[in-house]
Amino acid sequence: MYISAAALLAAASVVVPAVAVKTFDSTSRNNVVVYWGQGAGQGQLSAVCDNDDIDIVVVGFVNVYPSAATGGYPGTNFGNQCSGTTYQTTVNGQTVSTGLLNSCPGIGPGIKACQAKGVKVLLSIGGAAPADGFLESNAAGVDFANFLWGAFGPSTTAWTNAGKPRPFGDAAFDGFDLDIETVRASAPKDSNGNTVTDWKTRGYTALVNQLRANLDSVSDTPRYLSAAPQCVVPDAYLQDSITKGLYDFIFVQLYNTAQCSAKSGLFDLNNWVFTNPNVRVFIGLLADPTDEYYLTPTEVRTRALQQNNVPNFGGIMVWDSASSQGNTKCGKEYASWMKTVLKSLPSGTFTETCPVSSSIRPSSSVFSSSIKPSSSVFSSSIKPSSSIFSSSIKPSSSVFSSSIKPSSSVFSSSIKPSTPFSRAASSRPAPSSHPRLRPRAPFSHPPLSPRAPFSRPASSRRAPSSHPPSSRQAPSSRPRPRRPAPPSRPASSRAQRPRAPRRPASSPRPSPHPACSAPLPPRARARLPAPPGRQAY
Repeated sequence: MYISAAALLAAASVVVPAVAVKTFDSTSRNNVVVYWGQGAGQGQLSAVCDNDDIDIVVVGFVNVYPSAATGGYPGTNFGNQCSGTTYQTTVNGQTVSTGLLNSCPGIGPGIKACQAKGVKVLLSIGGAAPADGFLESNAAGVDFANFLWGAFGPSTTAWTNAGKPRPFGDAAFDGFDLDIETVRASAPKDSNGNTVTDWKTRGYTALVNQLRANLDSVSDTPRYLSAAPQCVVPDAYLQDSITKGLYDFIFVQLYNTAQCSAKSGLFDLNNWVFTNPNVRVFIGLLADPTDEYYLTPTEVRTRALQQNNVPNFGGIMVWDSASSQGNTKCGKEYASWMKTVLKSLPSGTFTETCPVSSSIRPSSSVFSSSIKPSSSVFSSSIKPSSSIFSSSIKPSSSVFSSSIKPSSSVFSSSIKPSTPFSRAASSRPAPSSHPRLRPRAPFSHPPLSPRAPFSRPASSRRAPSSHPPSSRQAPSSRPRPRRPAPPSRPASSRAQRPRAPRRPASSPRPSPHPACSAPLPPRARARLPAPPGRQAY
């Protein structure tokens, strides 16, 4: 096939548009955050970021503190995303297994895929289980922060050369999140056996300060720090670091606690006071519609509208991604509905009903096209208020068209508005002179007379057979053996015995014949003559 140089130049000049990557704005009031890592039957991390309505994904959890972990490494749990194998280390000359998972093949590539789409990915520390974590001292908090930065922050040669673990390879998180929910019946003891009475707050401010310092030490990309406290103010664990404004985002869990839940409406984000005016506070909600604290999108908008006057308002946090993806309406998951709610604030319109799509344009009820002869392109025109289709056909037409002139090889039609359908007798096609295009004469058939009722004359009935008896097939000439008559009753006795005359009705019945009244011998039967050569018996 020949391709002209002009066509090649035209193809080379086509510019393929680049895929747009959204820009994350940490100061926006419309950000949507989802947690991922603990959902039942959750999918890959990269699939979460396919939703353009999600701005931040928080991966959970680093759930075991180094003081409670084997081998000094913290423990991790990411649901169904890991094989269960862990790192090993040497303690007192012996190799022991730690709680740090080392085979989670989808998380590292998922972090990079999300970041390529402009989504920020944070790693969360804490969680609801196990509920016995604590920091023995401020020094333990600093060590913990440095381990998190070396294992999950930007990869460094010093860390890898020291043989330290990198669970997700060279993939680095955009920051860290603290979701502290430790519940203890009694105060724990440190490694020296001393009771830690301030276990709820000890070491956390030192941990957060060191994380903040590590995050700010690199300038390749902005990195963030967040906290997810319960809705009760002040928070039992992180209140000191929250008040000092060490975080960029506060994801308030407006569930689990009835007196300040979003369901009750008895909460106010203005109660969270920060010395840092750039801190953004979020409404934390559940995406599971079966939970008692669940809110529909319409109810969420009502609550969000009440908090719209909060200067530090940042958006909505959703727990969790798997529940959000399983809770869809009108083809949108719960997190996408939260984005729609945020965009409608403060005075925009919002409806939770599914839109009805229509492919009919107003004032147009028919489709018409207009193509001129010798035209190589198709063009169509639709006039408004046109509701009737009319056509005219001229003779000597070689193709079917609604308006065809001689020597025309394309389809064309014309529609005039408000013209009723009519066809004059003169507009009917005349017979063509071409033998193959000569119109066929209309088919006519004489009308059928009504069917008379069925009757068969007597003469039409089948007469009896006229074949003489002699014409029938003669019986076989092969003699058949006949059974001889019994010796006590000759065969000729039946024919020689005269028939008795009829007895008058009034005459007395004669006495029976002596031969008929005599009893038969037992099992009397006729005997056959014995065949030749055999004795009769």
